[in-house]
Amino acid sequence: MDNNNSSEPIILGKLRKEKSSKPIFVFLVFVLIIGITFGLPYIQKYAKNPNTIVGAIYGKFFEVDDSKEEDKTITRHTLNENTSIDFNNIILSNVKINNNKVFYDLVNKTNNTIILDSTNYYFNIYNSENELLKSIKLTGNITNEKTNNEYTFFDFKFKNIAYYGNVVTFTNYEDIKLKENDLGIANLTCSISNNTYKYDFNNLSLKSISHNYKYDNVKDINKYLEKYNFYIDKSKKINELAPTTSNTQEKDVGFEFVAAIDLTKVNISDLKEYIDYNYYVLDTPAKKVKYEMEAKGYKCL
Repeated sequence: MDNNNSSEPIILGKLRKEKSSKPIFVFLVFVLIIGITFGLPYIQKYAKNPNTIVGAIYGKFFEVDDSKEEDKTITRHTLNENTSIDFNNIILSNVKINNNKVFYDLVNKTNNTIILDSTNYYFNIYNSENELLKSIKLTGNITNEKTNNEYTFFDFKFKNIAYYGNVVTFTNYEDIKLKENDLGIANLTCSISNNTYKYDFNNLSLKSISHNYKYDNVKDINKYLEKYNFYIDKSKKINELAPTTSNTQEKDVGFEFVAAIDLTKVNISDLKEYIDYNYYVLDTPAKKVKYEMEAKGYKCL
């Protein structure tokens, strides 16, 4: 007689053995993670480069994100043809960067002319790490009609990457050192093309200015005569304020204007329509003169 309560185990079936993951799949995932980790910064730079198709789209639709950086004290705008920076009563727009040149448009939102030379308005340019690369002093008289502007750097070239910018009011000039004699007298010479200004300081405070300007473009005789007569009249005006301190003379080609202005005797505002905004008032700090003149494109030594 069979015993149905046998303690022998009864095998009902066999479980299927799970297959282990393929090593090649694990390797591919690992490579993908490493690739994304190291490639992400380059992908971001490409996406923000205004000179690429993807970058142009990014700049147009996502530029507002630039103002949401961790550093809330600086509002930056992607610099490209879609740029529009609204600052006080001016708008700086349509920025193009090429090699060592920067092109931009300026317009005044009011009906009154704004003399930018008399302001402390600067157009600052940053890289993607938020480093200030260059400052451009905004100059000229602007109205509600848009004007085109061009600035050339002689000591800097831009790369084909994204740049950012803003317009600020700047007065925090860094201290500078000039070679002084025993009496504390020092000078700074700023020049560009045929235009040279020499500033004389006493204990780093401005006391006098020497100006030398040469004009040799005689192809357009009407423009030449207009320039020549302007500087003739300017010399006369300066000599009214301080006799025999200025002269304009024709040379073999063109003319040359010279002026030596003692700021203790000449108030710059008295030059009226002949005012030169590169002439600074008595006791202007040397650090301001150097910073502003270099931001205007002059080389100062």
